[in-house]
Amino acid sequence: MMKQYEAVIQTMERLGSVATLGQLNQEIFKIKDCNWGTKTPFASIREIKENLQLHIEHYLIVDDYFTWWTLGRSYLCRIIDMLHMGILTEALFGKEVVERIPVIVQGWTKTIKK
Repeated sequence: MMKQYEAVIQTMERLGSVATLGQLNQEIFKIKDCNWGTKTPFASIREIKENLQLHIEHYLIVDDYFTWWTLGRSYLCRIIDMLHMGILTEALFGKEVVERIPVIVQGWTKTIKK
């Protein structure tokens, strides 16, 4: 029986090591020989980072003012919690995405070249 964190690793490898949380959730439960408990993929990813010493980065792009600032203020607290817990690498808001994404990708390419 495959462990949850192994299923996350296998799914990430199949997706080319880059995936949104939605893609991960959509694909990960297709693995039949894994017994899923109550853990979320986030918890499995945290387990991977801690136990296997793999470097994983999570970016959250918040791009809708009305949804997040008017309707979703409670979610902003969760975003801050995720940052503090080390689950989220960085949260990008609005126009900041245009400036930060090229810098982030440049960092990835430097890492890959090593």
